[in-house]
Order: sequence, then C-alpha cells, then structure tokens
Amino acid sequence: MAKHDHDDDNENISIIPKPEGHLGAHKEKKGTDSKSLIMQVISEIEEHDLVFTREEIIRHAKDHKIPAPEADAVIDDLIKSNYLKYAHGTQGLLTRSAWRDYGGIDEETPEF
Repeated sequence: MAKHDHDDDNENISIIPKPEGHLGAHKEKKGTDSKSLIMQVISEIEEHDLVFTREEIIRHAKDHKIPAPEADAVIDDLIKSNYLKYAHGTQGLLTRSAWRDYGGIDEETPEF
C-alpha cells in the first residue's frame, strides 16, 4: 500500500482571515432594508402576542435603528399589501393576515 502524504490535504486550507468587506457586504445585503426589519420585528412581537399595536411595532423598530416616521410608513405599506390587518373586534390592534379570525364560529359544546 502506498503511504499517503497528509501535507497535501491541507494545501487548500487558509488560516488567513477574509477581508472585512467580504463578510460585511453579505451582512448589509441580508435583511437590512426597513420592510424586512419591520417584518422581523413583527415576528419577534408574535413570540409573545398575536395582536399588537402600531406603537409597539414602532417602539421595537427603534431598537433596530429604524426611525418612527419610516416605521410608520412601512406599517402602512404592510397593511396595504395585506401582510398586516386590523384584528376583528378590537380597537386598533394589528395582526398578521396569516392568522385567521375564528371568533365568529359557533362551536357546539359536547354534553357530558
């Protein structure tokens, strides 16, 4: 059997760090626009509540360095695109359109 030289295996492995611009460009490209950040904020809020106010979204958006007027405009855009809607039977609470409102369904309760 031929003896394999393991030094050749490490030939393509580099220990030189990549330039900052290489990773930085990828991070900038991935989800830094306001709309995707607001959508991320909504997902974070939904971890605790399925309905929320416009003010809650704006408050959380400030943590992501999105100014209030810009966040407000994005929220309006998300409502127009039907991503967000006002929850039925509430006063100004928003919810994602992915959630259905089953409040009007009358269910028969089983008799025991």
